Amino acid sequence: RLSGSSPTDKLALDLSPLARQPKAQFLAGLAGVCDVKQGKLPNGTFAWVLVPIGADASADPLASLRATPGGVLFGAAAHPALSLVAAVPLLDAALDEDKNRFALAALPGLCPWAAETLSSESVSLKTKFGQNPFEAAEAIASGKPRPGHSVLGQGTFRDAKPLWEHLAVRYAQTEQALEAVLYREAGAVDDGVEYLADHSAAGLKTSGGAMMRLAFGNSAAKPAA
Repeated sequence: RLSGSSPTDKLALDLSPLARQPKAQFLAGLAGVCDVKQGKLPNGTFAWVLVPIGADASADPLASLRATPGGVLFGAAAHPALSLVAAVPLLDAALDEDKNRFALAALPGLCPWAAETLSSESVSLKTKFGQNPFEAAEAIASGKPRPGHSVLGQGTFRDAKPLWEHLAVRYAQTEQALEAVLYREAGAVDDGVEYLADHSAAGLKTSGGAMMRLAFGNSAAKPAA
């Protein structure tokens, strides 16, 4: 859990002045007061967490990163008082173990961004992708069924796929796509969109379920696990 009230909140807030420093100074400061812990979870995923040195075992982490049983990184997160840069030591630890990994970056904020883009570029997007995909993408962006439909169902996501993937690729290049930025700054390259990879209610609401796949090292030439 990386939000809410806990003993870690006070410590994380005490790090706020450090968090305002340039990236290199911030990370150097973290190294002096935090440890990277790692381990396998009961569901088979692997986790790295950044915790204050000497913190109680029940304290919330300052940052976390996970990997699927196949080694694909996902779920980079940081305490609300810190930027996602706090996850860099965890990413470094993961890449020290395997430099040729894939990562899946969540794209929260894609839906509102897509809604604005669909509105401002309606003519060109309709021309390129067609009316049906355009209406389906509008429905996903708004979270409301398209005209003539009672639910936001499989047909809508099927029809929207080419346009939604196009929008996801573009959104992933923005500064708002924090997790994608984190992986790119560590050397990853974009490797395509994983459509409907995030089936959670929050994922569907904020990104239409899309995630960006990125590849580190030699993994760009291999299929993701």
